[in-house]
Amino acid sequence: MEIIDTRRFFRNRFEYYVATKDGSGAGVRDEAEISLQRLCEVLECDPEPFPCRYDAEMRRLCGHEYLTWFRHERSYGDVARLVNRKLAGEDGRLPPVGARWVHALLRESCDKPAR
Repeated sequence: MEIIDTRRFFRNRFEYYVATKDGSGAGVRDEAEISLQRLCEVLECDPEPFPCRYDAEMRRLCGHEYLTWFRHERSYGDVARLVNRKLAGEDGRLPPVGARWVHALLRESCDKPAR
């Protein structure tokens, strides 16, 4: 799968997730059968800037910490790590997100090479 397609599939599932809180992506109508979680894993270190047209969705995702998101230009990798952390809290792989989760996650650097 080409990276441009991967990013498009991620954006499609990201929008769907923010609107429905369904991370499966089952309601997304595109040609890929891949979960949002898997796309997050693939893109977790992607340095490509994330389009600012999704600022409203990021505000909903980040909740009370949304201003942390807007302090710097952010990448697909940043969004993927945030979404993956949120999903992990929702499905029990990690405790639910708490105070300052956005701040903590964005301070972490990605130590893997971009895929």
